[in-house]
Amino acid sequence: AYNAVTLSVVPSARKVAKRCYIDVNLKSFHFNLKQIKNMADATDCEIIAVLKANAYGHGAVTIAQECLEQKVTNFAVATVAEAIELRQYNGLKVEDGPKIIVLGAAAE
Repeated sequence: AYNAVTLSVVPSARKVAKRCYIDVNLKSFHFNLKQIKNMADATDCEIIAVLKANAYGHGAVTIAQECLEQKVTNFAVATVAEAIELRQYNGLKVEDGPKIIVLGAAAE
């Protein structure tokens, strides 16, 4: 057995599809992220985890919290609304220190 989180993915109302789910193997996620972080650290670079569109359907808050466990503290989202949503959670608040970059236009 592996350490996994099951996320429900609800399709757009415009699409005719059944509900589905995804199992994210957190052990593999942490291993892969650690490898990338080691490469970034060796070249004095930082990682920005792109979490737009609810982390591409994987759950932005869940993925952000997993990133924080690996000392990744820079995030990017598409909209101001996505940034505001992330800021509601412990570890992701302004006073906690993570940076959140809005990739899209800020006029909403």
